[in-house]
Amino acid sequence: MSLPFIPRNVATKSKKIQSTKDREVNISSACSPRIPLSIAKGKEQDKPDIDEPAVLNKSSFSDKEYASLISLALSDFALFSDPDLRRKIDEGEDGFVSLLHILKHALHGILISESETAAAKALRSEATDSIEVRMVFSGPSWSAQGSFKNKGMFEVRRKDPQNTFTRENWKERTLYLENIPVQYASLPGVFHLTQVLLTKTTDTIASFNRIQSISIPPHHLDKPGDIPKCKGFALLTLLDVEDVQQLLREWPWTLVVCATDVKPAISEFQEATKFGFRALSKTRWDEMKDEYLAYRARLVKEIVSYEDEMAAHAATKRRRSPSPAISSIPDTVETTLTSSSLFPPKCLVFVRNLHCETNKTTLRALFSKAFTSLPDGLDYVDFTKGMDSCYLRVATPEHARALTDYFTQAKMAQTNGLDSEGSRDAETKAITMETMGGRREEIYWEKVPPKVRHEAVDKALRLLEPETTRKDEGGQKRARRR
Repeated sequence: MSLPFIPRNVATKSKKIQSTKDREVNISSACSPRIPLSIAKGKEQDKPDIDEPAVLNKSSFSDKEYASLISLALSDFALFSDPDLRRKIDEGEDGFVSLLHILKHALHGILISESETAAAKALRSEATDSIEVRMVFSGPSWSAQGSFKNKGMFEVRRKDPQNTFTRENWKERTLYLENIPVQYASLPGVFHLTQVLLTKTTDTIASFNRIQSISIPPHHLDKPGDIPKCKGFALLTLLDVEDVQQLLREWPWTLVVCATDVKPAISEFQEATKFGFRALSKTRWDEMKDEYLAYRARLVKEIVSYEDEMAAHAATKRRRSPSPAISSIPDTVETTLTSSSLFPPKCLVFVRNLHCETNKTTLRALFSKAFTSLPDGLDYVDFTKGMDSCYLRVATPEHARALTDYFTQAKMAQTNGLDSEGSRDAETKAITMETMGGRREEIYWEKVPPKVRHEAVDKALRLLEPETTRKDEGGQKRARRR
């Protein structure tokens, strides 16, 4: 019995076609029950793409970035500055702490939305020499907190022993970095840039513990609870004093160009040089900050003194040489409130010795404490950010007296920019108040829009008029508006 002759190429092709068809039949039969009804019965009858699975829980950071951030969260400086973390580690078994706790509470909440599984995987691949990771099979009490209950359970601990330093030791190991390149303006970016500048190589896996902390100072416009964003400057804390001296020597605050100063041909060094990257010790940075605040306070006092002098000079000049057109106008501002008044007199208070980092919301809460028996007294807080003085517009002269009497007797000061309670701090100048009058008061109200002035007059009249009726300028009586 002879077999039919089939050419080799044709036989191979037919086998491939047959195997492909069999594979398609098996896949379609295996996957057909899993197709949702919305796809099977919908207008579009396209088959779902089964070759590319959906990507779930895509992480925001790479494995190296995860390792650097969690290394910062478990550093010696983090343990020194975070008592709650130290307590968690002491309560944990063998020094382990919940990785979930690190993601939720460390580094200003930057990792709060990250996957615990992705973080553990990154640590096992990039930080095996410094951080130990283990999985917990018996669910502890923290395993079912909110949306994190289905993300797995991991615990971490450091492998190297803890170094104990005092506050002064950490201060001498802290630097202020400025002109950070844009592409490195983040916590992982500053971490990577610092590692490369210290080691002069891009292979920096073995030097995680050299960097202890990276702090980004918040902007004065940031709201409480906002994650600070790097604006090109940051505070860096290192483990070794030699590393601090190296950065200060190679990236000085005042640029000194030397013939032998040749930077390595590495992109990080080139970008740092292009942006003018420089470093300054934390001690010197604090001194420069105090000098700046003192200089700004002196400028504010000089401006206020100059404005007062110019207002007094203008009033004296007007009294000595009155214009014929206004010779009948009295030199003093009218203090009687009528419906035709340009502004409510004796309702403007000038405040000094405020904290330079305060804001209008804090000041309103602070000054409202003087109106416990006189509600609805503070109309407007005229404050400019960065100044240590402001103007307060109150409803009636009685509110102005109550405000000045309260703070004159209390002798309180603001200890920080968000202090809305006030404290009797002997080292800080107490808040002082002065009720404005005369020409100075008139000059201020001239800059206020007419509509606002009229509303202030109407409000003062409503609060000062009798309970039932009052006389207007013509002598006629009219009922009080309800």
